[in-house]
Amino acid sequence: MTLIRAKKFLNNVLKHIEAVPFRGPFNGGPGRHAQAKNWKTSQCRWPTKAVRAMLEILRNAEANAKNRSLSKSKLFVAHAHVNKAALIRRRTFRAHGRINAYMSSPSHIEIVLEEKQTATKSAPAAEAAVEQVEQQ
Repeated sequence: MTLIRAKKFLNNVLKHIEAVPFRGPFNGGPGRHAQAKNWKTSQCRWPTKAVRAMLEILRNAEANAKNRSLSKSKLFVAHAHVNKAALIRRRTFRAHGRINAYMSSPSHIEIVLEEKQTATKSAPAAEAAVEQVEQQ
């Protein structure tokens, strides 16, 4: 997905114009909705908190690309990956002197943007070599 389309998609998710599909082992909870048909599935959601985090990361990646003098119109998301981070352990106090765990589950998000390469014509020598192979 291009950077411009990715940002537009995430903003549309915030406005409930498009939805994020839920597939595979993570589709036990989301309900069905007609907007999921765009992704050839039946279950989708509009995860606001995650979308805002991704928009912030994409803005940061876009600024980094601008510093490296890359063209914004040619950028696309080449790789996106999310890993679990270490749990932040806290505790909450309960009735009758008990204590329960009160943990948050942060994550590490990795986004790689690349510039699309334009198609180039092959060299004349390479074309001649291909023709010789075809003739044999």
